[in-house]
Amino acid sequence: MMKTFKSLLVAGALCAAAFSSHAQFFGGTYGSQTLSAVPSILTLSIATNVNTMIGPIGNGHSIFFQMSAAGSNSTTAALTAVFYKSPDGVNIDTTAAATLPLTLAGTATVIGSTNLDIGACGYIQLGYITNAAGVGVTNLTFRYALKPGY
Repeated sequence: MMKTFKSLLVAGALCAAAFSSHAQFFGGTYGSQTLSAVPSILTLSIATNVNTMIGPIGNGHSIFFQMSAAGSNSTTAALTAVFYKSPDGVNIDTTAAATLPLTLAGTATVIGSTNLDIGACGYIQLGYITNAAGVGVTNLTFRYALKPGY
């Protein structure tokens, strides 16, 4: 009886250790990052190449993107950020994985966001940002946050 109890105790301790390491590896922590390679000002009606790689992502199944910007006059035109997937940070898809549109509201700063389920993808690239406005765009910032996978 004592032997069975000890065996159960050891098995319980091993399971607790396994679940603890699983939570540490797969659970991670949530935190946002600002992409520093994104220009803070966009010129008139042009697609601006950014080509900033985010990763390695690890076991993050979801990634949250947020873009904020302001127009330099009363425009209500749209900005669009375009993203691509990559398994290794080198071989990048040629078809966009997602886009993030943002409609400007004059000189007021506006914020838009989206979530992208990336599955087993290792990297995401912010390829470029289009500016459909006939005016310059200021105060452009781009943030992302990873939600750890399970």
